[in-house]
Amino acid sequence: MEGLTSAQVAVAKRNTVPRRTSRSLPAIIRANVLTLFNLVIGVLWALILIFGEWQDSLFGLVIVANAMIGIVQELRAKRTLDQLAVVNEVPVTVRRDGRDQRIRPGQIVLGDLILLGPGDRLLVDGEVVAAEWLEIDESLLTGEADPVHKQPGDQVLSGSFVVAGSGAFTATKVGEDAYAARLTKQASRFFYALAAVARGRPARHGVPVRVNALTIGVPAFFLALAPTAERSLPGFVPCVLRFAVPAGLIAGAGVILSFSAAGGERTAAVVTLFLVTWWVLVLIARPLNTWKIALIGAMAALFALALAIPSTRAFFELGTGGWAAVAIAVAASAGISAAVKLTGTLRT
Repeated sequence: MEGLTSAQVAVAKRNTVPRRTSRSLPAIIRANVLTLFNLVIGVLWALILIFGEWQDSLFGLVIVANAMIGIVQELRAKRTLDQLAVVNEVPVTVRRDGRDQRIRPGQIVLGDLILLGPGDRLLVDGEVVAAEWLEIDESLLTGEADPVHKQPGDQVLSGSFVVAGSGAFTATKVGEDAYAARLTKQASRFFYALAAVARGRPARHGVPVRVNALTIGVPAFFLALAPTAERSLPGFVPCVLRFAVPAGLIAGAGVILSFSAAGGERTAAVVTLFLVTWWVLVLIARPLNTWKIALIGAMAALFALALAIPSTRAFFELGTGGWAAVAIAVAASAGISAAVKLTGTLRT
């Protein structure tokens, strides 16, 4: 095996990979703590501490849990990205013009014959052409702890390394086409995607946070706002379950039905979820008084404005909704009201 000639190396594609570094620890903490969701919950938490009972402010722990989960997940991704980045700094042995040479990673070209020994890292993808008890550790890429035995004709991926034996492979993918480079590029985008992208395009950063702030943060405020002297009542847990279980099932079924009826349009599901949640808050807030009616009305008005004003609709990535979503919400709300009347769980 003579490898490439100097003339072939001069015209071949080079292993050019831009240097990518993961975010620093302060940037990770800042990105997961300073979010719109945490801001909404934090403001409501402060209001409850000032004007209400501290026991009612325990929902503020959501901020800590939400931030910690995001930080831990991104730190784990950062560690993997940093390990992959190290791969591009290790010198490699190639055979050119019949002679073995040690070169920098950026000097590798497509078609190079790369020699392998114990401890060598693979910087590009390729096909094994010679192997003597060659075993490759691919745990960094696949999570598989056991080394993989390689034979001539097998494919090898950048980001793995040799744990035993020796061999050689021909570079078939270099630069940004190599597996490790593509993996690093994809993992370095730092965005949150929706679980299902119904419209066939990536979700913009922060959209799930904005929707959660609207459908979770604001209702939490209304649920914890009003103080009450009835701190504990006999049969409290069974009473809550008799209301929460049927209400949750009806609300969930309504959102799924609305989402399906709209052909996977997220706005319809958001409209249904908001209206059902709003009606649940009306039921919980009874008996109503002037300030409760004003607050609940303001909540409905703000949501209507969010749908009506083009700029706010674009901010939340909402469409126009549709009357079908409203009809489904009305039916679901009527079902919840009937469940309340049958179980007798709420005051009137």
